[in-house]
Amino acid sequence: MVSVAARNFTWIAVVLGLLGSLFMPYGSVLLIVESRMALGAIHSEMDFLWKVSTKAAGKEIKSKPGGPFTWLGRKI
Repeated sequence: MVSVAARNFTWIAVVLGLLGSLFMPYGSVLLIVESRMALGAIHSEMDFLWKVSTKAAGKEIKSKPGGPFTWLGRKI
């Protein structure tokens, strides 16, 4: 009796599984977009700090290698 009743509702599990598998790539895309926005915000903040520090420190900071948007001495 239970197997007959359970057989009628197996499609619910299949639909929920397929729906969940469709939301996984959507969530991944949202995370990628959010991380790109955060990276852009960090870059603009670091650019602002670089401009402020060059005005405050003057030639000391300008003579050192590096600058805004550098990583390991290379521009990114």
